[in-house]
Amino acid sequence: MAITDEALWHAETRLWLEGAPAYRELVSGDAVMTLPEVGILDGAQATEGASGWQDAQLTERRLVRSDKDVIAIAYRGDAKRTDGSAYSAYCASTYHAVGGDWQLIQHSQTVID
Repeated sequence: MAITDEALWHAETRLWLEGAPAYRELVSGDAVMTLPEVGILDGAQATEGASGWQDAQLTERRLVRSDKDVIAIAYRGDAKRTDGSAYSAYCASTYHAVGGDWQLIQHSQTVID
């Protein structure tokens, strides 16, 4: 099933803002993630620890469709934690169509100082 660019960016933003509920819906259990504060996780581990951010802006967006079932995105994420502290990172995610649904299968972040 095709997904629009807008819908994909909306899904990625949901992961930042909604935390675990969005992770359960959108992240493959065997996804691989590299996160600066916690290291390498699979999708199930990331879902367990996922909490939403107070605010998140995804800018400098890039998107490439390698074929009809795989989409890679890269962007700058600027977010605010619920305690008000700021976080900025360059991020990359890969989505794969599985049975008509799009699931995140890879995500990485590089902190911007």
